[in-house]
Amino acid sequence: AAMKALKDIEMQGHRMMALMEDLLILSRVGRLDASRGQSDTIKVVEQVLSDLRSTLTEKGMVVHIGDLPNLRIPETLLSEIFSNLINNAVRYAGAEGKSIEVGGSVQGDRKQIFVRDHGVGIPPEEKDRLFDPFFRGENARDIPGTGIGLTIVRKIVRLHRGRIWAEPTDGGGTTFRLEFDEKTELPS
Repeated sequence: AAMKALKDIEMQGHRMMALMEDLLILSRVGRLDASRGQSDTIKVVEQVLSDLRSTLTEKGMVVHIGDLPNLRIPETLLSEIFSNLINNAVRYAGAEGKSIEVGGSVQGDRKQIFVRDHGVGIPPEEKDRLFDPFFRGENARDIPGTGIGLTIVRKIVRLHRGRIWAEPTDGGGTTFRLEFDEKTELPS
């Protein structure tokens, strides 16, 4: 019983540390440089996947990377976006061996990115609260997380004049879509 209590305390300590790190990132997002240069999106995604390699291998998951447009977002913030979205896809993908897709498209000045999983999906009644700070859906109660990740992603996306939304994936799961109008000037 004492060992279990120690394990629980250690786990809570890790959760608190993750929460504090997430809150720190959230507080800094608005003050970070909104770079006008293009970031190499594929390079950023490959780095995020490299960081997740052991988790992906352990769960037998494969991530398919399609075409990805480069974006006018600093690489550190772009990494934060993909890290949160891909980590969520891994957490909620359900059974082992499921795939995750990351891709995008360009139509004129509009650049779109998506991260798609084939997991448990999001109940329609929770969709409007997904990006609220500390919101944890019913199907997330037993899955580690702080409830800040999607809030951080939305803040970064909005800072760069973009929008983000979630939609059901055909056959089950969730697809997060991000869209940026690169014609829009960023604030100086």
